[in-house]
Amino acid sequence: MSLVKPLAKIYLYCRAIPKSILFNFWYLPFSQAIRLPIVVSHRVRILRLSGKLDIPKSAKTGKIRFGFGQVQVADSLRSRMLWSLGESGKITLGERVKIGTGCKLFVDGALNIRSRTNLTGESTIVCEKEVHIGESCLISWQTIIMDTDFHPIFDTKQDTRLNPNSSVSIGNNTWLGARVTMNKGTSIGSNCVVATSTHIHKPFNQDDIILGGNPARVIGSMKDKHFTD
Repeated sequence: MSLVKPLAKIYLYCRAIPKSILFNFWYLPFSQAIRLPIVVSHRVRILRLSGKLDIPKSAKTGKIRFGFGQVQVADSLRSRMLWSLGESGKITLGERVKIGTGCKLFVDGALNIRSRTNLTGESTIVCEKEVHIGESCLISWQTIIMDTDFHPIFDTKQDTRLNPNSSVSIGNNTWLGARVTMNKGTSIGSNCVVATSTHIHKPFNQDDIILGGNPARVIGSMKDKHFTD
């Protein structure tokens, strides 16, 4: 039996110790931080270390992971996860949440990722208002989820914004395939599958559906079906 993989894993977790200690004690109460429930890879680049981070009191050592894992399209030696949590931002994580190598979180609103959800690699979440991702979801590589247009557009005469930020919501047990884009104001129900490269531009609140296309449309049913991670 080869020892290369186990030794490589030990090496990576040893290198994660300094940043994990900083991260846990910066954001969590001492009684939680001392257990080091969050493991932060040395490859995670911290852009803003502000705002609030909440995790369950029952979270066990090392069960929430940032910046680990491998996906086919990412060079795990060079692709860096980015953490940018602003002063007005709040991130709430459930148990056993994984945010993989090369993922990018830019949060100035409220981001809620519930238990056992996995962002596999190089996916991006931009949250200016509110983004909710349910339990046991699988977010495949290079997916983009954003609740903002980034650049505001104003009515010159009335000085009112024409493109306000709008929340994004994903139900439980939903799988977003690679390179899916979810724009502001969109939603997906529970036990859904979204095909690769789908562009979601409006709410789909039904459960048990398969979405695909650009723009997205219902192309199938997930009733009496399920996917595995």
